[in-house]
Amino acid sequence: MPPHFTISPASAPAGSEVVIAAPPALCNPAYGAQAEIELEITDATGERILHTTAPMKDDGEFSYRYTIDAKAAPGVAQVVAYPHELDWCDDTGENNRLKGQSEIQRTSCVITTRELLVEDARTDTSQ
Repeated sequence: MPPHFTISPASAPAGSEVVIAAPPALCNPAYGAQAEIELEITDATGERILHTTAPMKDDGEFSYRYTIDAKAAPGVAQVVAYPHELDWCDDTGENNRLKGQSEIQRTSCVITTRELLVEDARTDTSQ
């Protein structure tokens, strides 16, 4: 299951920094000592403006600082974050990460998407 994550602030102009982060999971995801989170952001036009990996703790916790690309189109950008190179949506019927453990709860394999509003830097908000 991908970590539940937030974006702060949820609205900012291009060139500003945002933090994409997730707290530790309440379950035992066991992502591993070398786990990474894969992050992707597409701007309002569908242009991918970020595709990277960052360190993630075994419990799913991560924090990534991102400066919004100056070329990002104003409007609603889509942000996704999911464990990198990990079969977290196992369709074989056998959990490939927690072998030997019982009482495993299966979860939805839908990739969580969050919105980031990229403000138009040319808009004057002082009036």
